[in-house]
Amino acid sequence: MSISPVSGLQAASIIVDPVAGKGNYTTIQAAINAASSGQTILIKPGTYTEALTLKAGVNLTAFPCDSVYALAAFPHNVVIIGKMTATYTGTVSISCLGLQTNGDYLIESTGSNAANLFVKDCDLNCINFSGIHNTNNSFGSIFSDCTADLGTTGISCFVYTGGTIYFYIMCFNK
Repeated sequence: MSISPVSGLQAASIIVDPVAGKGNYTTIQAAINAASSGQTILIKPGTYTEALTLKAGVNLTAFPCDSVYALAAFPHNVVIIGKMTATYTGTVSISCLGLQTNGDYLIESTGSNAANLFVKDCDLNCINFSGIHNTNNSFGSIFSDCTADLGTTGISCFVYTGGTIYFYIMCFNK
């Protein structure tokens, strides 16, 4: 008897776990560097303090059960503290993650590269800096089923001077 994979589903071939030996990598950036376009990186529960450079076609996700964005009283089990730089040409998706500022933007796109970013089921926690910064007219982003929290006055979730941004079922808290 043979079992055929269900169309559209695939196992993650790159797994990040903060505990050495429990995944392929202990840092997200090392996994991104090793990944090829079309791969999804599964991030296991933990807090990752990293500055990331996103790569076209390489997607970041946690298991949906590790993302409890709909239940604001409970923290995410997967949290990335730091900045993601979008200098790629192409598309990236990020899902089921807690994103937190660390004295800089969560995600930044400058320049003129044609890039798309899809963010779904994430919590944008802007505790000490504005969240998303974009000055790229060729950058488009969609935020779906996310929450955005501001930790202090004088900062914003989004600073956009170019490109497009769409929100679907978004909850903004202050």
